[in-house]
Amino acid sequence: SVTEVIKYYRETGGKFSKRAALELLFLAGQILQEAGETGPQQGVYSHGDLNPSRILVKEDGDVQIIGYGMPSPEVLGMTQGLKVDPHAESMYYAPPERLVAAAEDVSSDLYSLACIAVELITQSPLFEGAVEDVQRARVATMERR
Repeated sequence: SVTEVIKYYRETGGKFSKRAALELLFLAGQILQEAGETGPQQGVYSHGDLNPSRILVKEDGDVQIIGYGMPSPEVLGMTQGLKVDPHAESMYYAPPERLVAAAEDVSSDLYSLACIAVELITQSPLFEGAVEDVQRARVATMERR
């Protein structure tokens, strides 16, 4: 998984190349675009909790996305007003739309994917901190759109 790749590069002090990150972004983006177009025909109407653990890279460079269409229970519960205490990590990749319970589309998935690519290149999440800090930063991002 991309989680393992990020962990490996953090531990070894190596750098994931920008080109490799962009190629991964491109391949995963194609998968997400197709899923967004064909998902409703297959009964998948929501966008998923895209995070590095759900992106797999095979030895031949092929990319797979697992768990698409399954939102994060923590973030989903929070946006529905339930008393949940989500981990900040579960919000690092959540698109701003999800945090305010707005409609999502494939651009929401691509936003999450871009956050993952940034982490691959920089070895740290784009947004870090307490849950409230991450949520505030994400909502501010949505307001600038």
